[in-house]
Amino acid sequence: MAFSYTTPEDTVVGNTRLKGGTYTNTSGSTGGAIVTGLGHIVSHNAQSDAGTDAVQAAKTGGTLTVTTAADDTGNWSAQGYGGG
Repeated sequence: MAFSYTTPEDTVVGNTRLKGGTYTNTSGSTGGAIVTGLGHIVSHNAQSDAGTDAVQAAKTGGTLTVTTAADDTGNWSAQGYGGG
């Protein structure tokens, strides 16, 4: 089981930072942790490329945990502050 993610988006928005990218599940994986580099996440989103799969995303500090259908791919974003 493998979960991977990218973080190509890193933009300053007012007093916060917006980070985002893609996630990929392979070999039956159903999600994993995305270390955003933020100290605290204020808002977040995760969306499946399939558009019909339910994606759950939970935040703890600066980490976004994504739970998806097996082998799902999609996009994620998190806005917050602190960290790098």
